Amino acid sequence: MNRIIVILLIVVTVFSCQKVENKKKNWPVASEKTEVAINDSVIDNNTKEVTIKLPNNSYAIVTLTPDQYTDNDIPDALKVDLYKPISVKIFDLKTKKELQNVSLDGVYYSESDDNISIGDFNFDGKIDVVCLARALSYRDFYSFNIFLATENGYQLNKDFSEITDVPLAYMKLDAKNKRITAVREAEWDETWLYQVSNNKLILIHNKSSSRSFDDEYDYSTSNDSIK
Repeated sequence: MNRIIVILLIVVTVFSCQKVENKKKNWPVASEKTEVAINDSVIDNNTKEVTIKLPNNSYAIVTLTPDQYTDNDIPDALKVDLYKPISVKIFDLKTKKELQNVSLDGVYYSESDDNISIGDFNFDGKIDVVCLARALSYRDFYSFNIFLATENGYQLNKDFSEITDVPLAYMKLDAKNKRITAVREAEWDETWLYQVSNNKLILIHNKSSSRSFDDEYDYSTSNDSIK
């Protein structure tokens, strides 16, 4: 009698499982989630993607690849994870469609720990990329590599990168007048104003002031009317 009950239970269980599986075939297939996780990085063996929020309901995805140091004089303690850009694509936040011919007015930063930023630093209408270069021996400041967009891909520009060789608080881009303002905020505040012409930088103004003594020094190197 017990054997008959056990056999009946097995038959009922198998029948129920088959019924569930058949029912599953008629369930709607869940669509793949296409929502973008703003400011999260996706890393695989060869590339890293960083998402940056932009104005007008858009965002940028910066694709990077690992890079290596060529300067052996940099102490290991100041080295960081180096990357160089492969591409920058702009997308509409709602439709997720890629946008073409987008120009940026200003510098836009990733909100994660990637320390990647983008902007048009040489004012040619293309989007340039800024990546970490090394730590500076001053608090938690870093210098950066500035890669300019060219017909042959992104190229490291040492002249533009040297702007960040001092501990900067931020940079401002003036597309109308093609000028870059670099600002340091510390015990001594300092401002550098550069004119950009034909992918070249001209320092036209350097102003320094002390927060402690209200001393102010102006190291202007040329006429402020350079265009």
